[in-house]
Amino acid sequence: MLFFSRDFVLRELSMEECINAVEEAFVYLHQEKSFHSLRKRVHLPGGEIGWGNLFSMMPCYYDENYFGGKIFSVFPDNTGTELPTHQGLVMLFDSKRGCLLACADAHAITELRTAATTALATKLLSREDSHWCAFIGAGGQAYSHLDALMAVRPLDKISIYNRTLPRAQRFAAHILDKYGIEAQICSSAREAAYGADIVCTVTTAGQPLLFGDDIAPGTHINAVGACAPCFRELSTDLVVKASLFGDCREAMMNEPGDFLIPLKEGAIQESHLKGDLSDVVGGSAGRSSREEITIFKSLGIANEDVAAIKRLYERFRNVQAPGRTFLEGV
Repeated sequence: MLFFSRDFVLRELSMEECINAVEEAFVYLHQEKSFHSLRKRVHLPGGEIGWGNLFSMMPCYYDENYFGGKIFSVFPDNTGTELPTHQGLVMLFDSKRGCLLACADAHAITELRTAATTALATKLLSREDSHWCAFIGAGGQAYSHLDALMAVRPLDKISIYNRTLPRAQRFAAHILDKYGIEAQICSSAREAAYGADIVCTVTTAGQPLLFGDDIAPGTHINAVGACAPCFRELSTDLVVKASLFGDCREAMMNEPGDFLIPLKEGAIQESHLKGDLSDVVGGSAGRSSREEITIFKSLGIANEDVAAIKRLYERFRNVQAPGRTFLEGV
């Protein structure tokens, strides 16, 4: 069995390769070569932010060669500490014999594949000439999403809104240092988002940050935070005026408040969900006009995690490399 450490994953799995990996995963889902189940959660005592502490599992059958998934904890109160909010392992198994082939640090894999999936959705749903991206939230996911979006769209203008100014300033400094773009720090989410071609909400917010009047026609929104039924980043009137897509139809019907709250209010019907990412990859759903507002609601599925570890395993299974550990007899 191989073990890929966090540093190894971040060093050896490029964003471009991860985007290609998750695209393969959604092609397989569209072709019905893959299947998965909804994440399983056990609520743990403690925790003050959001829904508290969780222990969670996400399994999938990837293809005739591999199955696997992710087992991890979610401790939201770790935000701002030396520990990540998500900790655990992504596991890859042999579909023919059932043996465990590899494990990888789940936080690193999740960070990369979440951004890579957003990039794939952006490539397929945003206008091809999109060049201005607004970030609502400037935490860890903002950094990986910046790299992912730069890989699929020629961004040359970036605006930022974050609840605390120092974090926004650090993100802006990083953007200038890495990409030479002087980002605009804004005093409100509306100021950052209105007129942008692409908007990424990467927050831990429980109540809407963006409303219908905050978004210009033709914008593509990636809603990455708020993955519980009672929390949302987008208002009902914004969801109503947009075309909504998710990474998994079944998960959309069970998990995100961005969809479930307007549905419960009677503002939309289930048919308001135009499709999931496998439909978009397969060409049966997508943007219909330049003026259309599109929303991609990111939830995360095990196929994305397994696609990422599969790339590492196939490249390094016969190679000795620092950070790639062989665990004999496991």
